[in-house]
Amino acid sequence: MGWFDRFRKRATEPARDAAPEPAAERIDFTPLVEMAAIITRDDPRVAEDIALLVADPGEFRSRHETWFDEMSYPWPDSPGSEDMLFVFAYWLVGYETPHAYGVYIDWKEAPGDIVWQLQPVLTSLGVAIDVSGERFDESEGDTWSALVRIAQRLEAAGCTLAIIDTMSDCYHLYVVPSASYPRLVALAESVRFRVYAPG
Repeated sequence: MGWFDRFRKRATEPARDAAPEPAAERIDFTPLVEMAAIITRDDPRVAEDIALLVADPGEFRSRHETWFDEMSYPWPDSPGSEDMLFVFAYWLVGYETPHAYGVYIDWKEAPGDIVWQLQPVLTSLGVAIDVSGERFDESEGDTWSALVRIAQRLEAAGCTLAIIDTMSDCYHLYVVPSASYPRLVALAESVRFRVYAPG
């Protein structure tokens, strides 16, 4: 079983007498380019990658064939919103990619492990806040409570802890300027993604 197989929803086989499903609405994924710019602070390398993903998904698949193979991701000829969601989220979070603009954590990740993974991202983004020394008492021992507390710390520094909802049992975390967060949410909605913040 590949990594993505854990998260992809299984389609049920339609009844033989069921009416054919209507053709899926075509989505313009151009907003992903601006979303990537917000998350990465305009990293030109990421901009090039995501622009290619949007313009020619097949070519993107060909150029990064090893990555897709290692992730066992079944890339369709006409990728939809769910396909783009997974690739976008994992590509920017740095999961086996050269980019590390976010953190991928389990839904029950230990608070100490969260800050251990998040601090290098903050440092690379130039966010002048140190969460590596955060200590959590028993009342803040669960993952969500820790994320809320970390989000509050970041808010004081003018940043928002944004989560891209991958409809799975994990969180993809990104630190974005608070002023850009509403725009990120709106762009995500336009491509049928969901972005939210702890709190």
